[in-house]
Amino acid sequence: MMDGKVVAITGSNIGIGKETAVALASMGAPVVLACRTQDKAAAAASDVRERSGNDDVHVVRLDLADLATVRACAEEIKRLWTRLDVMINNAGGIWTERRTTVQGFEQTFGVNHLGHFYLTALLPHWRAGRVASGCAAALAA
Repeated sequence: MMDGKVVAITGSNIGIGKETAVALASMGAPVVLACRTQDKAAAAASDVRERSGNDDVHVVRLDLADLATVRACAEEIKRLWTRLDVMINNAGGIWTERRTTVQGFEQTFGVNHLGHFYLTALLPHWRAGRVASGCAAALAA
């Protein structure tokens, strides 16, 4: 059902995002883990490969609190794949003290909304595909 369909998942090094990556990789999808912390993402990718039996699992850097890395992530995805069939905007967070993103936006709004919106807007070559947005941190709260 998902054989060959390229899927990118933000925040996929833990929790719901990682389990989604395992499930989709198990169905034959090439999976892109878009994560902020590269060592955690690499460990997650190894676990996803092992658990799914699918070696077509990749990591790209994405820090939703910095729109420059959002742009770099989109460029990397466009460079490595000719299409993206499914985008799952899963990453997010909730901060109890006021913080701001690199560009000065309130962090919760910047990470949970603006970063994903910008990433989606930067990838027009696959807009005919599926985009799902949610925030695992909000679901756990």
